[in-house]
Amino acid sequence: MNTIKFTFIFTGLFFLCLGCGPEKHSEKDNSTSPHQELQKKVEMQSAKLEAQGSEPFWSLRISGDSIHFSSITPGLKDISFTVKEIKDEGDTRLYSADTNHGGLEVIIRSKHRSCTSAGKGDVLNRTVLVQFHKNDGLKHEFSGCGNFTQN
Repeated sequence: MNTIKFTFIFTGLFFLCLGCGPEKHSEKDNSTSPHQELQKKVEMQSAKLEAQGSEPFWSLRISGDSIHFSSITPGLKDISFTVKEIKDEGDTRLYSADTNHGGLEVIIRSKHRSCTSAGKGDVLNRTVLVQFHKNDGLKHEFSGCGNFTQN
C-alpha cells in the first residue's frame, strides 16, 4: 500500500516538475494576426478611388475588389478588372490585376502632396499612374490625379 502511494506521489511530482520547467521561447513572428489582416482587407475594400487624367483622356474607379478603366485609347476604351493584389509601401499603394490581354498596375502616390487635374483644375490629394503591360509587349501609361473616399 505504501509503495502504491509512493508511486502516485512520485509520478505526480515528476509531471509537476516537467510542467514547471524553463519556458521555451519561440522566435517572434512579425507577421500580422488574422484579425489585423482581415481589418486591413476590409479597410482596403471600403476605400474607393476615383482618378482621371488627360492626353489622352482617361478615368479610373477602384471600388472593393474591382477596377474600372475608361479611355479613348483603342483597345483600352472601357475595361474592368478584378484586383489580384494590393500592396502598401509608405505613401504608395499598388493595385495589380491580370487579364487575358495582359497585366495592369495602378500606382497611387503622395498623400501629402496635392495634384492638380489637367481637365478641370481640381486639386486632388493623390498622384495616380496606370500601367498596362499587354501580352504583345506593348506598354501603355496614363498619369493623372485622384482621391480616396470611404463608402
